[in-house]
Amino acid sequence: METNRGFIRCISRIRCQHALFPKHESRIGLRENDSCGCGEMGDIEHHILGCLNHTINVKTLYENLNNMIEYPFNIETIMSSSNVIVYKILYNFIIERKTRI
Repeated sequence: METNRGFIRCISRIRCQHALFPKHESRIGLRENDSCGCGEMGDIEHHILGCLNHTINVKTLYENLNNMIEYPFNIETIMSSSNVIVYKILYNFIIERKTRI
């Protein structure tokens, strides 16, 4: 399965937890606080799987991953998968939501 640079960059940033989410931006001094726009802590887990501002899209992600990963799952279990298709599903979800990584 062919991958592009954007895919590799996105997955690498999520794995390292160095993506452009409020918690990381706060840690490196780009933000004063680590809160998401909804008021919760803005870590990767929250932004991708838990933010109430994106519940419709998250439901689709859960449905797409349900056949690939045993439910319940979180970012750690998604990222520990050896199946590249799981990463493609996550990447496409992030691109469709226009989430900054």
